[in-house]
Amino acid sequence: MSPLRDLSEVLERVLQLQSLPPAAPPTSCREALEHARQRASRDAELRDLLAELGAALVDALLAGQESEFVASLVGTLAPAEAEPAGEAPAVVQLESAPEAAAIAEEPPAAIPPADAPRPPSIAITPEVLRALQQRLHQNSLQREVRRSARSGAQHRELLEKVRWYLEAFGPTPALLQDAAAIKAETEQLVRLIPAPPHHWQDVGKEANHALTSWTAARARAAQDAARGRNLMEEVHQLDQLFPRLSRHANKSRPGMVHGLARAHDPLGNSWLDDARGYEQRLRRLLVEDGLAPQAAPPEPPNHDDALRRLTDDLRGGLGVEGFCERVKALLAGGLAPTETRLVRMARPFLADLVGPDLAPLRRAVERDLEAEADQVEGNGQLPADWPWLSFTRGKRGAIVGGEPRQERRERLQEVFGFDSLEWLPNPTRGIRRVHALTQQMRAGSLDMVIVLRAFVGHGVSDKVFGAETPGCRTILAENYGVTQVRLGIERFLAGAATEAGSASTSA
Repeated sequence: MSPLRDLSEVLERVLQLQSLPPAAPPTSCREALEHARQRASRDAELRDLLAELGAALVDALLAGQESEFVASLVGTLAPAEAEPAGEAPAVVQLESAPEAAAIAEEPPAAIPPADAPRPPSIAITPEVLRALQQRLHQNSLQREVRRSARSGAQHRELLEKVRWYLEAFGPTPALLQDAAAIKAETEQLVRLIPAPPHHWQDVGKEANHALTSWTAARARAAQDAARGRNLMEEVHQLDQLFPRLSRHANKSRPGMVHGLARAHDPLGNSWLDDARGYEQRLRRLLVEDGLAPQAAPPEPPNHDDALRRLTDDLRGGLGVEGFCERVKALLAGGLAPTETRLVRMARPFLADLVGPDLAPLRRAVERDLEAEADQVEGNGQLPADWPWLSFTRGKRGAIVGGEPRQERRERLQEVFGFDSLEWLPNPTRGIRRVHALTQQMRAGSLDMVIVLRAFVGHGVSDKVFGAETPGCRTILAENYGVTQVRLGIERFLAGAATEAGSASTSA
């Protein structure tokens, strides 16, 4: 509240509360409780009003406006009634003579009507002012001492703590894919995050917020990676870290820490991206204060150069095993599995992208192939005089490879007239399915099997073609589009007819 504000309403309410007559003795327990409630409410309101007056006085003292405040206060009070002889009226005395003279020269205030209500006078003596000034001066000195200590040796000591944590936690991992990296990150976080880390608040609010947010983002990234690899022990250990960090944030108040709630999603592309941003904030704090960390994070790898070298090596004859090892290294170095150049490069090796390290790239390649097939196919139809329709109409068929979708299966069954059409999904992830399919082929339960070359490796296709019988034709198509399936059927059935004709001629 400003010291020059009209204080009449506040003073009027204070005097009104102070002049309330005592309540009559209660006649019942209920009435006694009501009196106690009213008394507590009155006392609370009176405390708030007096605190407001005190704040106005403190503001005036800090601004050097004691005289203005006193003048405003005197102006809000009506003159006291004539008091009995022999008693001096209450007065307002100022500490400095010039201020007193200035007020003495002012014209007297207008005298209100005699019947106007007049509260009792309030005296502000020099002793009161000196005591308040002395206390405010002492508090100011204490704040200056704390500020200077914080800006000196103590501040440098706190920054040393931040640097120690940066070096102890190490740089944010580029990727968490294999089980060994996930377990190492979990062990590091569990060992270094205190329980609870209350002393982190000593490094200052900004560094405390960056440090808490950094560790929370790293813990979320490790938790998601552990769930993906079914490392339930690590998931449980990481779960225990978030209550520690939440209690610390509630006590030290560093600001909103994103990642402590289960419902939070990463602010960036991933939790690791968020963690790297918080880590850079911590490092900038040290650089700005002339205390750079001893070990700077390594420079990020140049993925463009790595992809160019991989392209050149593939043209030079790099095999499947070498390609997969190189790709694992690139993914571990932070290359996104959805990188267009990598996806196109990996298409011929789709069936060989096995294992959890290569699973993200495999899914990206499958989505790319499916999108291409959907785009190219359009509304594929068979020619009206297609000569091979008798090999499909009313027959029992099966498709091997790709991601089964009901609308795709129904489309192929309708166009080619199959009586039934099964779809064997992801054969490389379930060899038992392939074995059951070959058993059906040999038992005569199927008339045609269509192998999708883009989605199936040589191991699976060799098993399927090896189980071919005269009653069950095996077809190799590029993908599941109507046009590609038609071309595959024409190519293989025409070749089989040519071989049969050659055999009969020789006989």
